[in-house]
Amino acid sequence: MTGSQPLRRREIWAYGLLSLPLAIGGLPLAIYLPPFYTQELGLDLAMVGLVLMLARVTDVVTDPFIGILSDRWHSRIGRRRPWIIMGVPIMMLGSWLLFVPPAGVGAGHLLLWSSLLYLGWTMVSIPYSAWGAELSPDYHERTRITGAREALQLIGLLIATAVPAVMAAQTGGKLGPVLHVLAVMTCFSLPIAAAVLLFRVREPAPLPSVPLPWRKALDIVRRNGPFMRLLVATVIGGLASSVNLSLAMLFYGHVMRLPAEAGSLLFFYILIGVVAVPFWLAVAKRTSKHRLLCLAGLWGCACFTVVPFLPAGQFWPMMTINLLSGLSVAVSPVLGASMAADVVDLDFLRSGKQRAALFFALWAMGAKLANAVGVGIALPLLQLAGFDPTRENGPTELRWLTGLYVVLPIALWLVTIRMLWNFPITPERQARFRARIDRRAAAAAAKSPTSF
Repeated sequence: MTGSQPLRRREIWAYGLLSLPLAIGGLPLAIYLPPFYTQELGLDLAMVGLVLMLARVTDVVTDPFIGILSDRWHSRIGRRRPWIIMGVPIMMLGSWLLFVPPAGVGAGHLLLWSSLLYLGWTMVSIPYSAWGAELSPDYHERTRITGAREALQLIGLLIATAVPAVMAAQTGGKLGPVLHVLAVMTCFSLPIAAAVLLFRVREPAPLPSVPLPWRKALDIVRRNGPFMRLLVATVIGGLASSVNLSLAMLFYGHVMRLPAEAGSLLFFYILIGVVAVPFWLAVAKRTSKHRLLCLAGLWGCACFTVVPFLPAGQFWPMMTINLLSGLSVAVSPVLGASMAADVVDLDFLRSGKQRAALFFALWAMGAKLANAVGVGIALPLLQLAGFDPTRENGPTELRWLTGLYVVLPIALWLVTIRMLWNFPITPERQARFRARIDRRAAAAAAKSPTSF
């Protein structure tokens, strides 16, 4: 594609399809795995939180390493494809052994296979995100691309939440059979979606770039103000979401007294988010991404403040809040990824080097660290407060669970909103970036017509 010519719709959706199996396999990591390994396999609550945090921390090394290699590896089939081809089977193996563990497993099993799954995830997701950022240089076209990707991700989340809702009567709220079904679905759909991406979506040729010393490159990243602001906001917001999601099943079951309905509550929360995606994409064309993201976040926080006052054992009040707050659930992933792509343009102008995968690796690393720390904080704190997921808990323990599930995430989300309210990359500024990049590419092509 040249200039700002829109991509064909089928190519956008072919690109976005891979996010569907990634979501099917990813949701259990955040929501189902902690209660499954503690309530059904009998592992210590704090130990599970610390192990999952340690496994996720391995991404501190792998994310930037794979991002750098993906930017620099010019193979016959492209820079991004080789990593996805290698990462898919690793993800499949890790998913199966983590979701369908043999009898008598301990913390070592959880650490080994969650670490392997995260490695495969990094090998797929970092090049995949960079590929999407490079498909178009246009400010609003990037929102279309990330919108399709996140809409399919939400559909994957819908599938992952529908399984426990549908199986609730047969399983009695047990998560073991649910995770078995999700493992089968992940291992079946992941290679199919990857094949569609590899064979149906072109990978743009890299723009002309100049060699850059490593220290200078890191200094340019550090001085990229919009990126650093987005990175810190991503970490804080990711920490809030991680704490919230890791405690969702425990909150529904122990505070709301709705263990059998937990799957339905999550399903409709995601469903309304999918339905609302076209609305947010339409609004995003008429305003700046960061302001829309902040307004949607404020809406979600306002809805969530009602949760501590909902009556226990009552399904519809909790469902109503989930439907209202779920309206904004897709805004952050759709617009956040699009904003990250805009930040890459600023880096290319300053460095003269195309490093989309490195930036997405650092951005993803921040999000993953936040997710790891969220689980590593929430579960041990809950155990320290005396909460036990295998028995009835008293009012004090339930208040701790409510505070960690509701109050702490809202406080962190508000900090994120404050940081992004005046984000400096506007549609007008990004258009100037692209004009300068296009002029630079045209000048390079005139000097060396065969450089492409």
